[in-house]
Amino acid sequence: MVAGRHFFSTTEWVGALGGIFFDRDGTLCENGTGYLGGPGKIVLVGDAAKVLAAMSRAGYLLFLVTNQSGVGRGYFPAGSAHRCNRRLEELLGGGKIFQEICVSIGTSGRPDPYRKPSPRFLLEMCARYMLEPARCWVIGDSPCDGEMAERAGARAILIESGLGVETASKNASRWRVPDLTAAWDLIRLWDGANAHPDPADGCGKNSSGTEPHKFACDGGPALFSVGHGQ
Repeated sequence: MVAGRHFFSTTEWVGALGGIFFDRDGTLCENGTGYLGGPGKIVLVGDAAKVLAAMSRAGYLLFLVTNQSGVGRGYFPAGSAHRCNRRLEELLGGGKIFQEICVSIGTSGRPDPYRKPSPRFLLEMCARYMLEPARCWVIGDSPCDGEMAERAGARAILIESGLGVETASKNASRWRVPDLTAAWDLIRLWDGANAHPDPADGCGKNSSGTEPHKFACDGGPALFSVGHGQ
């Protein structure tokens, strides 16, 4: 099921650098315990609000794609999932944070067409907003996020939070970073977008504020690192 938002004003998307597709639980908000069936359970991770604001200012379109099998299992109604998404946007700064939101209510036993790792939503959004999948990113903490990206021809970043710590070894072919700030550093370095940190958004420092982020891939040591304020 797609909680669709249809914004067709050409001023919003023509010339976009690309799309960034976010997982929700464990990536933008803390996983907590059990299913996040109510908006009161939504707690942002780290600098999520600052990072997403910086991405938007740099010219990326942001999308949210989340599997919410708790609805399909009857643990909570679909309306609760949508209220959680609205609360997430409020915490991220209010207004329209995401161009469109996809909520899959399928389960592993009874998947719907949009359940990750299906790339259907990503490909539909690329067609709608004239984006090239190869210029899009998927940021998540689960193997299904990386697989969705690969099946669509997009690039995947595994956040080593939420489920990421447990599943890093299963995602050896994808970029692994410690947090959203490091993910944004990697995207800027790779795409050449907003190459110099904007002091206004506070994203010019990594988690510790001292050492540069290192980005690892393919199960080996860091392939490269990026410093700040240089």
